[in-house]
Amino acid sequence: MDAGEVCEIDDKIECSNIEGESYPEGKYTICNDDCSGWRDALCGTCGNGVKDSNETCDAGVIIDCSLISGESYKAGVTTTCNDTCSGWNDEDECALTTCGDGILDDGETCEKGTVIDCSMIPGKSYVSGTTAICNNVCTGWNDLFVCSLCGNGVPDSGEECDDGNTSNNDDCKNDCTENTCGDTYIRTGEEECDDGNDSNNDECLNSCILNICGDGFIRTDEEECDDGNDNNTDLCTNSCEIGDGCATDNLGKTCTIDTECGLCMICTTGGKCREGCKTDDDCKMYTGLKCNKKLFRCTNVYASLMACGETKCPAGCCIADAGFTSVQCLATPSASQCGLCDNGDLYMPDESKCVPAVCSTISDNCEALNATSIDPAPECFECKSGEFICKETTNCSSDVIINATQCIPAGQKCVTGASDCCSGMPCVEGYCY
Repeated sequence: MDAGEVCEIDDKIECSNIEGESYPEGKYTICNDDCSGWRDALCGTCGNGVKDSNETCDAGVIIDCSLISGESYKAGVTTTCNDTCSGWNDEDECALTTCGDGILDDGETCEKGTVIDCSMIPGKSYVSGTTAICNNVCTGWNDLFVCSLCGNGVPDSGEECDDGNTSNNDDCKNDCTENTCGDTYIRTGEEECDDGNDSNNDECLNSCILNICGDGFIRTDEEECDDGNDNNTDLCTNSCEIGDGCATDNLGKTCTIDTECGLCMICTTGGKCREGCKTDDDCKMYTGLKCNKKLFRCTNVYASLMACGETKCPAGCCIADAGFTSVQCLATPSASQCGLCDNGDLYMPDESKCVPAVCSTISDNCEALNATSIDPAPECFECKSGEFICKETTNCSSDVIINATQCIPAGQKCVTGASDCCSGMPCVEGYCY
């Protein structure tokens, strides 16, 4: 460094270290171009702890808001000088000194704690009836949390509808959602009821119409049944009470097939409707008969793999094949195939006659039933116990005694699978019944 020079070009120094000055720490400057001193303009005096002539205050100084010149802040809240020493941070820090003083000052929307009806808030279209409170900094209301637009008559964002009234029984409910079936509110002119549940067995159906007799839904504790039809002679009467279900009104009516007679009725010899069977007790005309309660016919439910039982023959009619060697179910009945037979008999289309629905294991009528058979001869047929159907015997000749095996009377011991009970029933636990 030459004589007369304070510093060398490009030298750098912290402003607070310049002799004879009181610059704040943290700022730096460099030597000027003629090496006669430092570029003080880069240092400044803001923050040096001294209020210089060009400063309103020195950075970081704290003052009570009430002491700020030209303002009317209340005492008790402090603020700080800003970073440029040009003024105070009073707009943010001193505002609380006037908010809540009971006076609506300039810059305040409302006074803290003030209560107002939501419908009175300027620039909004809230409905009356709810209130809002001024916030803690007096800049506005807490309306977004407590006030409602629902009910102002205008569908606003988030609303399905808004009719502006207080009825829950029209198209739009008070919560501005559409009135729909299942919401528990009865929509006048559209719904008869609305119980809000998913049961069709109470007073109100899921379609929001009243549960009445004849609609197909059983109303618990009110209806015994409800089949939804207007037939008063089936299992459920038109008053929704359980009846015997039998179409007895058709008794004696002219008919050609059973289905023309109605429930529990059959078409018998002479083409007249008569009552059919309901239980096995109605089928004691021949040994081995059972009641097919779907056909209401006393028939052979054992033969041909139970072809005429309720499971395999729930509809139509049951007929006998030639010689009563098998039975079969016709799912679609016709007068020519089903014939007109009394209960307990089957029609044999091959010979156009009615025969007992079971052959007799006692008198053995299978020879008579096969009187027209040539090969094998009629005497080669016997009534098969347990099936009650005519079966061809083995090693049959004219001098062979047919059906020679003695049947076992009821109450005597038998061997399962090897003994024939005279009743035609199978051997049960070692005894015939």
